[in-house]
Amino acid sequence: MERLITVQGKGENAAPPDTCHIDFRVWAAAPTVAEATARMSSASRDVIAALTSGGADRVSTARFSIRTHHDHQGRPAGFQAETAVRAVVTLEEGSGDAVSGLLGAAVDAGGDSLALDAVDFTHADPTAVEEEAARTAIADARRRAEVMAEAAGVAVGEVLTIEQATHHAPGPLRFKAMAAEAADMPVQPGTKSVTVEVRVTFALT
Repeated sequence: MERLITVQGKGENAAPPDTCHIDFRVWAAAPTVAEATARMSSASRDVIAALTSGGADRVSTARFSIRTHHDHQGRPAGFQAETAVRAVVTLEEGSGDAVSGLLGAAVDAGGDSLALDAVDFTHADPTAVEEEAARTAIADARRRAEVMAEAAGVAVGEVLTIEQATHHAPGPLRFKAMAAEAADMPVQPGTKSVTVEVRVTFALT
């Protein structure tokens, strides 16, 4: 009968993010669809221009919508046009200055037509961070197996199977549906963690 042991291991690696995704919403309300769309389009062009000239690596748009606008009493008061704008910027040596600058530029350009949905820090290429976490997870699994094997009076042999799951922790800053009023807000990216969990089966000798 084959003798084996299956254990779980966990490894975590944190590194400063090198990229930031900033998600905005640009919107405008007006009595007619045409007027709401025109105002929103004008505001979005201003925001895109400000982000582009402000140092964003890439600026893209998505999700265009038009819906009925309601007043504070819930009565129909015209229409609201809305679009999403995403800016991607490279972080220099882990500094948040580029992000802070883009937030300020967008607020200046969009004014009350702008909302900030999310600031998400990432690794452009997470491979190296994930690989280091995976090594730590495998080493953790082997240590656990060796402790139990020693207690049982046997030894750990070769690896038979490995199952892996990778989890990326959210960036240090995350904003949801905020009014864009923090033009001078300092931004500190911190570090972003990657956790790898493994389930390893070893042969016992």
